[in-house]
Amino acid sequence: MRRYTHLPVPNAPLTDKERHGHWDASMTFSHKTIPTYWHEDTVYLYGVDLFNAELFWEAHEVWEKKWHYSKAYHPDFADWIQGLIQVSAACLKRSEQNQQGFIHNIKKAQQHLQTYIYLKTVMGIEVDSWLQILHAFAGNDIHSISVYPKIALTFP
Repeated sequence: MRRYTHLPVPNAPLTDKERHGHWDASMTFSHKTIPTYWHEDTVYLYGVDLFNAELFWEAHEVWEKKWHYSKAYHPDFADWIQGLIQVSAACLKRSEQNQQGFIHNIKKAQQHLQTYIYLKTVMGIEVDSWLQILHAFAGNDIHSISVYPKIALTFP
């Protein structure tokens, strides 16, 4: 069986249709995907869970499909999803001790997410608080970081 996860953990028992590259986003997303119903969007919430479990590559992959969908159907929030993807990429690069990749991705993430500062909360995340967490994370030396940021959701 092929290894599915990015991290060296036991193989995931997935069918061929569940493996990377076989997920048909059009069959997964629905009206629950719109930002108003984020708390019912299992794909978005799954990405948050993966991120908080420090499975950054997997969160990136889940959110990337959501980002492509959002560009077509909810472009006002596509940059928010892209920002989350880049935070995941930054965390992954940090875990690989890749300073240049970490800095590049965290700065891009901050640029995308900063455009939502006029909103108090986006998809359950308090924008100002999240940006402060990312600013502190970005300011740390890559070798001194022992804790990754976590996404705390505020449910309606």
